[in-house]
Amino acid sequence: MASQITCSPSKNVPKSTYKSFKQLPNMAEGENWMTRVVISLTWNEVDFLGTNEVQSLDLLMIDENGDQLHGVVPKKFIWKFEPLLHEGVAYSLSKLNLAAEKNIFRPARNDKRAFFEWNTEVQALDSTAVKIPRHKFSFTAFEELESCTANTYLTGKHFETSPSAKH
Repeated sequence: MASQITCSPSKNVPKSTYKSFKQLPNMAEGENWMTRVVISLTWNEVDFLGTNEVQSLDLLMIDENGDQLHGVVPKKFIWKFEPLLHEGVAYSLSKLNLAAEKNIFRPARNDKRAFFEWNTEVQALDSTAVKIPRHKFSFTAFEELESCTANTYLTGKHFETSPSAKH
């Protein structure tokens, strides 16, 4: 069986072929679609309350319009896709399965999330031929923070810091 994974840069697919994340709510469940994205962030979702094992490889993807979508590589496919998917790289993706986003937390302001399947096609793109931002920012005024108590959106990347050495 031929592999569905390719990593050679490509410029040959017309832009009109790709769907933007804003078009996803109008698509039928199970409809095949293709999109171009930059992976902004990757992380492992871990079952902290049970087995403490990795459950999925999660991605924050940005399309050509600057819209975001949460991508999920289930545990059983991590071995296949993790070596191919890197932060800051542009990809053409097709044969993803759309599902409703979780209500508990959302890494993107989108009602959908995309699941990688066995037959999902991943193709790295020439970053000079695709103009997709690597990051998206959404700022909240300080005065509005108190009203954001029900915010379900996860934001940012957290880093552990150590106290600086005295000079």
